Amino acid sequence: MLASNALFRQQLQKTDWAGDPLYLAMVTQVAVMNGVESVLSLNKTDLALRIAEREKGRILKHVPN
Repeated sequence: MLASNALFRQQLQKTDWAGDPLYLAMVTQVAVMNGVESVLSLNKTDLALRIAEREKGRILKHVPN
C-alpha cells in the first residue's frame, strides 16, 4: 500500500481521470486486479486498454476453437 495518504492524494492529483465517474469505475476494476499503486501511473487510454484486454480474454474463453 502507499506509504501515506498524502502521497496517495499527490499521485491521484497527477492523473487525467480523477473525478470522472466512468474512469473511476475502470480504476476500481484495474486496482482490484493489479493493486492501487499500479493504476496511479495509468492515463485514460491505458485504463481503457486494460479493461478491453480483460474483457477480450473473458469473451475468448467462451468461443469454441
